[in-house]
Amino acid sequence: MTRTDTADSLLGGRVHLLQPPAGYRAAIDPVLLAAAVPDLGAMRILDMGCGEGGATLCLAWRLPRAEVHGLDLRADAITRLRASSAKNGFGERVAARVHDVSAGAPRDHQSAFDWVVSNPPYLPAERADRRARCNGADAETVETVPLSAWIDCMLACANAGGHVLLVHRADRIDEVISGLRDKAGDLVVVPLARAREALRRCIRAWCCTNRMGLTRRARVRSCSTGRRSTFRDLIAGSGRTSLWP
Repeated sequence: MTRTDTADSLLGGRVHLLQPPAGYRAAIDPVLLAAAVPDLGAMRILDMGCGEGGATLCLAWRLPRAEVHGLDLRADAITRLRASSAKNGFGERVAARVHDVSAGAPRDHQSAFDWVVSNPPYLPAERADRRARCNGADAETVETVPLSAWIDCMLACANAGGHVLLVHRADRIDEVISGLRDKAGDLVVVPLARAREALRRCIRAWCCTNRMGLTRRARVRSCSTGRRSTFRDLIAGSGRTSLWP
């Protein structure tokens, strides 16, 4: 933790989170991402592009029997995540390391996780306004890796029968589905409406691939929670409420 870092919290103060004073700061997306993983007991979960650990830490709090790992390009973000994990008392259940997704899945992460989740950078470089950003880049919101390659890396880390889960912009839903359709099984899309902000979609895919290749073509379906109270509970209530109906 540096002198300028801020000590923040999520889930109504239940999860402590260190963040830089400027730039991207965790909001509702990582909370919803963590809430979309059901409590199925002992599991291994990977948060790809974890940043300071908003989703990683919420997952560790919500799923006390799960082992949660984080990968991110930025060493300073990983340092903050580790410090936050220690402050929350998660011990060895949370691990994080620096990794560039453009290099593909780390060897020891390949086919190693029951769930691979991500709230990836959502803007292609050609659509980003870089004028106010340091060195013309913002790793939290502007892609440095094509979305298709990001999804491929997630799929490579999921074990056979595992799941991948993304929160992404609604206007890029076709790209996300295209990246998953021929490489995963059942796809579930959940719309996430937020006041004064763009509509997001939560996309969950069942990974039915194995070393022999694809076992069946993906089927896409959509569902909605239909419950406003669910979102209130996710943000400030029990924190262990599930996103899925």
